[in-house]
Amino acid sequence: MVKLSRRLQAILSELEGETCADIGCDHGKLIVSALLNNKVKFGYAVDISKKSLEKAEALSREEKVDSRMTLLYSDGATDLPEKVSIAVIAGMGATETVHILSQRDFADKYVLSPHQDPQILRQFLKNNGFFVIKDYIIFDKKYYPIIVASKGATNYSDEEMFFGKNQPETNDFFSYVSLRKKQLDKLNNLIEDKINPKTKAEKEEADRWYNKKSLK
Repeated sequence: MVKLSRRLQAILSELEGETCADIGCDHGKLIVSALLNNKVKFGYAVDISKKSLEKAEALSREEKVDSRMTLLYSDGATDLPEKVSIAVIAGMGATETVHILSQRDFADKYVLSPHQDPQILRQFLKNNGFFVIKDYIIFDKKYYPIIVASKGATNYSDEEMFFGKNQPETNDFFSYVSLRKKQLDKLNNLIEDKINPKTKAEKEEADRWYNKKSLK
């Protein structure tokens, strides 16, 4: 069996359907695990790196799921031959994730996990007609957001851009909020008059979540 990190295990738990595209598949562990666990019937391993695709291909053969997987050397979703049931975009920045989502509507459902600037992704989802099914935080050496979304009426508010919805609620979420609040409070005490609008907005959102937790 393929060993997955806690973050990839969480993403795997969100996968279901006939077909799955792992955009930026890297070593192929996630898409191969989805096939091994019968989360999906057929998978597309997509990457712009030929070396990554070679690793994914080797792993699929080792685990005997290569007949159920197609490798695509592609920049994002441009070369997908069909609209898939579910797509994963994880392990890259929010700006690159937005670039891929802007290419076309290529999945019924998306599982997204940017490693930086999640507010950029959430703003894009809010402005471009995505309904967010889940948005929560997972800790795996660092904190990662996991967002599950599909096309539909937007349900993000402007007060959920930096930390998301905490839906479903996790302890990792409040650990992250507490950590960022301490960091932002320290920064604010040092340069209160020079704090930029982005940092100020993040601090205000952290304060709201922290106060909400304190009232429970």
